[in-house]
This record gives sequence, C-alpha cells and structure tokens, in this order.
Amino acid sequence: MMQASMVGGGSEKKFSLLNFGLILLVSFSGAFIIDWTISPIYPISGVAYLLLTILFFKDGRIKLLGPTAIPLLLLILWQFISLINDSSINSWIRITMSLFSFFFITAFQDRISIRMIQILIRSFLGINAAFIILETAIRILFPDMDHLKGINPMSAGSLWFYVYKMNSILYLDSNFTAIQVLSGLSLAVFARMFFRGFSSFWMILFYILLILTLSRATILAGTMVLLFLLVPRKYRLFSALMAIVGGIITLLYFQNDPSFHTKFEIFSLTWNYLKDASPFQIIFGAGWSRAVEHLGMGAHTLISTYLIEGGSIFFILMTWFWLANIKASRKWSLLLLIPFWIAGLSFAFTAPFVFVVLALIQVSVYQKEEHSELYTRILN
Repeated sequence: MMQASMVGGGSEKKFSLLNFGLILLVSFSGAFIIDWTISPIYPISGVAYLLLTILFFKDGRIKLLGPTAIPLLLLILWQFISLINDSSINSWIRITMSLFSFFFITAFQDRISIRMIQILIRSFLGINAAFIILETAIRILFPDMDHLKGINPMSAGSLWFYVYKMNSILYLDSNFTAIQVLSGLSLAVFARMFFRGFSSFWMILFYILLILTLSRATILAGTMVLLFLLVPRKYRLFSALMAIVGGIITLLYFQNDPSFHTKFEIFSLTWNYLKDASPFQIIFGAGWSRAVEHLGMGAHTLISTYLIEGGSIFFILMTWFWLANIKASRKWSLLLLIPFWIAGLSFAFTAPFVFVVLALIQVSVYQKEEHSELYTRILN
C-alpha cells in the first residue's frame, strides 16, 4: 500500500489543496451559462488558478518538461502580445483560460496519481453531463419556434431541426454544446480503452447527448470516435470511409440549408481576406471574434478562425502544440483532435474543456509510462 500511495509522486491523502484545485479546474471547465452576467466557470476557475499558482511557485520540484512545454508557453506569451489588436475580451479570456488549464494540469503531472487521474476524469464527465442534460432537456422541450419565421416554406422542411438547436441555456446554439459533448465522448472512449474496468456508461450517455445536439458535422465526428473503439483494427479505415460517405449523403439532404453553402463560401472569403490583409493583420490577426467585420460573417471554420482572428503566428504555434500533444500522448489525443478538426470544418469553438481533455489524456499516458508496473497492479 505504501508503494501504491506514491504513484505519480503524490500521496493519496483524503484531502489536498492540489487535488482540490485540480478538481475545480477540471470539473467546471464547461460551466458556461449564457444568460448569466458571469458564468460559473469564471469565478470557479479563478479560485483554481490562484490556488494552483501558489502551489506551483511553492513547490520547487515542478519542472515543465515534455514536447508540449515550449509551444504552450509561446502560445500563452503570444496571447498577451496579441492584446495589441482589437480582440473581443470574452473570446480572448476563453482561449487564454484554455491554455492555462492545460498548463496547470500538465505542470503537476509528477504529483497527480493514477487514481487521482481517474477521479478527475469521472468528475469531468459527471459535472459536464449534468450541465448538458439540463441544457438538452430545456432545448428539446421548449423549442425556439420563432426561428422559422421568415424562412421560405419550400426550404422549411429540411430546416425543422433548427428550432431544437437555438434555445440553449449554455451557448448561442447547440453547435457550441456539441463541441463540449464531443470532448466528453472522446474522453470517455479514451478512459474505456486505457483504464481497465472503466464503465461504458459515460460513452453511451455522451453519444446520446451528442445526437440530441443535432449538430451534423459533430455527430459524424463523434461516430468516427466510436467506430475506432468498436470496430476491429483491420476494418477501421473502411468503417471511417463509410461514415464519411454517410455524412456526405446526409449533408446533401440538407443542401437547401443556408449554413451548408456558407461553409464553402467561407474558404473563398478567407483567401480573399489574406490576399488583401496588411502584414500586421496577417501576423497578429484581426482579433478574436472580429472576423465578421472583415468577412461580413463569422469565420465559422477552425482554420479560418485561427488564421484571420488569431493570425499566422498563433496558427503556427497551435499547430506545433497539437503535434507535440500527439507525440506526448503517444497518439491517444487523436481520439479528440481528429473529431475536433472534422467538426472544425463546419464550426469553430476553442474552450477550456477541450484543453482539459487533451491534458488529462497526456498526463494519463505519462503516468503509465513512468510507473508501468505499479500502474498495472493498481488497475487490476
């Protein structure tokens, strides 16, 4: 038991400030409520950041190692440099919080035990599921019928589902919710594959919630994650291709949907913007949530958002960070990144819960490699 208690360099105390801070940070990384002046995530994360900052400087053993350390620190630095452009403060805070969330979880990776990692994963899944179940119930039971007003009756038949997407209590619409659900689904699939005996309940629950978001691109992406788990290795490529074909057929069914055409138009607008933008705008970006002022519409896709609003330096650093995270996690983070990128072809939303999941996956892999023998003994 003494040997088990030292896994990850931290003790299995009933209570520790580090574990408390991490639970706050991880559990409420998706606690957004759109109608509140201040969403719960901000004060709760503020307490977690303050506590973890004190512990970070107090503990001289902390070392920022691994392939993600340098690109992450450069991203954080660049976020503060980018304050010189005209970013929306809410978007800037959300993206900066995403980076700091990853920073604090991975900074303490030597002190997070294997058992604590599993507690953090279950805490993330449980709290996020509670918020999303409430959001889904309200959105489905009280649809926004006003959304169909003014729409051509000939096309209204294929747009019926929009009334069930717009009445979200967490975000502007359920596309945002879908990215949060996708993060939970990817984490649940990872835990089911990585930790022996981890329940399939969370995986099933989050996939049901994903379908109920009615976010087509994200549902396709989430289905591909499940195929990775359920389909034998030799059939995975074929199954992924079939899922893509099915997704294309579904999209063609909704070809009268204005958003279907917007996704193609946005790439042309992005290219035209980059040709005419000043060197300052190309390097530093137009500012978070400012694409609409240059394109006449939101950037929508992940690539356009990062290039136009974040700038080329941010885009390069984020790409470097993603590749480093893939390496540090021994490719396990692709369970989230691939569906996140697929969904990002239709809709872009960078939030703390995405980076929390990437951090939890990376720390899980790190602990398994550092304590492989004891890891096996504990999980058995």
